[in-house]
Amino acid sequence: SNLTVDFGLFKPSKIGDIVWYDTNRDGIQNETPLNGVSNVTVTLTDGLGNILATTTTNSSGIYEFNNLGLGDYKVVFSTSTLPAGYVISTKDAGGDDTKDSDADLTGTTDVVSITVPGSSNLTIDAGVNCPAAQISVSTDKNTYCAGSTVKLTTVVTGTPTVSQYSWSGPASFTSTSQSPTINGVTTAQSGVYTLTVTANNACSATTTATVNVVVNALPTVSATLVNTVVCEGQTIELKANGSGSNYTWSGPSSFTSTQQNPTIASATTANSGTYTVVVSDGNICSASTTVQVTVNTLPVLTATGGTICQGQSLNLSVSGASTYSWTGPNGFTATGASPSVNTQGIYTVTGTNATGCIGTATASVTVNPLPTATATSPTGSVLCQGLTLTLESSGAGVGGSYLWSGPNSFSSTSQNPTIPNTTGVNAGVYTVVVTNSNNCSATATVSVTIDKCLKLGDLVWDDLNNNGIKDAGESGISNVTVKLYRDTNNDNVPDGAAIATQVTTSTGNYLFTGLEPDNYIVGIIAPAGYISSTGKNGSATGP
Repeated sequence: SNLTVDFGLFKPSKIGDIVWYDTNRDGIQNETPLNGVSNVTVTLTDGLGNILATTTTNSSGIYEFNNLGLGDYKVVFSTSTLPAGYVISTKDAGGDDTKDSDADLTGTTDVVSITVPGSSNLTIDAGVNCPAAQISVSTDKNTYCAGSTVKLTTVVTGTPTVSQYSWSGPASFTSTSQSPTINGVTTAQSGVYTLTVTANNACSATTTATVNVVVNALPTVSATLVNTVVCEGQTIELKANGSGSNYTWSGPSSFTSTQQNPTIASATTANSGTYTVVVSDGNICSASTTVQVTVNTLPVLTATGGTICQGQSLNLSVSGASTYSWTGPNGFTATGASPSVNTQGIYTVTGTNATGCIGTATASVTVNPLPTATATSPTGSVLCQGLTLTLESSGAGVGGSYLWSGPNSFSSTSQNPTIPNTTGVNAGVYTVVVTNSNNCSATATVSVTIDKCLKLGDLVWDDLNNNGIKDAGESGISNVTVKLYRDTNNDNVPDGAAIATQVTTSTGNYLFTGLEPDNYIVGIIAPAGYISSTGKNGSATGP
């Protein structure tokens, strides 16, 4: 008998599933459609790692180990047979063992135990992916203001590295820089910026990341100088207009202000220069503008008055500006640089220069009184020829002077001059200029008549007793012709014909008047029957 012909029978078991393209790299079979990876070498080992069988995935990525008995097994997916650049996806992701990837990064699964004859475990799969670079993108600020610079930053972590960067964004923005900057951004460049990177591996995986950029418009701003011409001492009035809510001014001499429309009182030339106003809004965006301020100097006026005498006038003078306006005593007003005045007091001039700035100055005018001039002749207004003419004046006071002028080229600086032995040429008007210590002058005049006021005459009488003496009872003889002769050389002989003839009056008187000083001879023509008294009876001729 051969009782050894026996047969052992078993119920075969299976292990298998799929190697798939884990395109989203999450280790879970959630791709649609699910694409398998062909020609991947799959090895079945026992629990100790001893190779039991080897197969390859079919065109759908399916593999299967059949005729397996009870025991512990491991499945090894050969990473060297994966498509170039691909790696095993994350193991046991998602918590659903029927959907997750079961191999570690080396391609080896945990122990798969078959404990029930004829059972199958067709969930031992592996996801493979083309590793993409791990990137994060950010900006240097949460929001931006128009005109500023946006800095896009890319951080690459782990492997693989990046072989190419490709940015795209609003307003046709593109860049191949890892961390590009955008200068002078506008509101049109607000929006989502997308970065696509290509991994530096054989499969050239790409990945994307996005960042949102917000660009706020700048506030509007304008600045003006209210008073376009500013002179020293005046107030600078700055004015700003804008769409912002906060204003900050800065300028010369450390000027600062947070007022929208600040002022600077009592301005000086040190306040001249450029003033800048910065306007900011609720987005912390700001805009600035400038305004130029010139503080013009005031004209420095030099005004001159003077001293005059009563009745005179003088011209005030001023320099240092372009136009002038005067005010003064008694409502005086004038324009110009040299008005004429004749009143004592303080005159104020306002001068305006080419920039419209105004300066003032004063000029003093003193009006000294005139002396009270007098001119007299104590010898009278009528003086007999030959006498001494005395002229007198007053009014000059201490330190004053006198200047006389008159007929026959008369001139004298004496207060009371005299002219001896006057003749007819000395007759006329004498003028004295009286000047006081202030050099003010007045004139006075006196008229002098030089009269031939010498007289010669007496009486022709009837000397009844011929004693040469008019006695009582002897009366004058009328109508007697009396003639006057010159005897200048005093020789008792007439110098020529009679120079005057008189006829005695009813009382016998005669009188020659208007005679100049000289020697004279008087002769008479005796009436019929008369001869000159002898003063002695019996004498034929008179004395």
